Amino acid sequence: MIIKPIASPARYFLRTPSWSAVAIFQAVKIKPLQLRTNSSNSVTPNLISPSKKSWKDLFSKRWQYYAEISRAGSPTGTYLLYSPCTWSILMAAYAYDSSLVNVTKMLALFGVGSFLMRSAGCVINDLWDRELDAKVERSKSRPLASGKLSVRQAISLLSVQLTASLGILLQLNPYTIKLGVASLVPVCIYPAMKRITYYPQVVLGLTFGYGAVMGWPALAGEACMNWSVVAPLYLSTISWIVLYDTIYAHQDKRDDVKANIYSTALRFGDNTKPVLCGLAALQIATLATAGIMNGQGPVFYTLGVAGAAYRLSSMIYKVDLDDPKDCFRWFKRNSNTGYLVAAAIALDWLAKSFIYDS
Repeated sequence: MIIKPIASPARYFLRTPSWSAVAIFQAVKIKPLQLRTNSSNSVTPNLISPSKKSWKDLFSKRWQYYAEISRAGSPTGTYLLYSPCTWSILMAAYAYDSSLVNVTKMLALFGVGSFLMRSAGCVINDLWDRELDAKVERSKSRPLASGKLSVRQAISLLSVQLTASLGILLQLNPYTIKLGVASLVPVCIYPAMKRITYYPQVVLGLTFGYGAVMGWPALAGEACMNWSVVAPLYLSTISWIVLYDTIYAHQDKRDDVKANIYSTALRFGDNTKPVLCGLAALQIATLATAGIMNGQGPVFYTLGVAGAAYRLSSMIYKVDLDDPKDCFRWFKRNSNTGYLVAAAIALDWLAKSFIYDS
């Protein structure tokens, strides 16, 4: 028996009537080539290129939701949490002429720790607020509020994050470990504050600014803890956090009223900008006080203190508190303010090592 070879699709297509060809295209979902005209006016085929996939598409849906609830794709919060840590570590380095190796090690540990604790804080916040988030336009699509993740799955993720954070914390000295454990109190109670007080941003300030307390002893040790520097530095970070998070809260003020959520944005209302000016003045004054008590050099004041003052005043003047997108845009820019102050302290430290002392 002679077996005849199967005709190729091309040969079959050439022998198929036009109406059948259309049916074939529809049946096998073949997309025809697009034609484009080049500079010489000749028609050339142009294959349809697939759209680029985002990093989220590389993960399964479950992992995508885990990343979403951890805010892995929105690093601004991590930068803002990390900034007070860097200020404190670098000011301690300036005071005690610490080695570059030790400073780099501490900055790296606190960087990883900031990412983990910020992620854990977001999960804790979403666990508390899953019913409230469903009533707010900006947050109703979050994994817990929308039902994409269960409470059990979120708690499992939180356990992993806290375990990893504990691993970072155990790399530090015993005194700093005790301070770190104490920081869990404001972390856990912050989500409840928006239900009972108009000042949850103050509790957030205590939480997000806590790195200013931990960074100094982590590098210098308990015996060298200098509260005359650390205390005003901590107060400076709290003032800064209340300032920028009040702007952030103005995004949701209309939905917050409907959901019975409290915030400084609602408390200050039309007086928000004058209050923000007062917070900015307090932040700059206490930041300068910390520098004076630490004996900082001119780079700290000209670049760090003056630079932060300019950025804060510009933000308060320009932000439109009735425009959610503008509020979020200016909120994100605060991470650059944090970088600026950290860079000023670092340059001051290097200048002391190579210029001032010589």
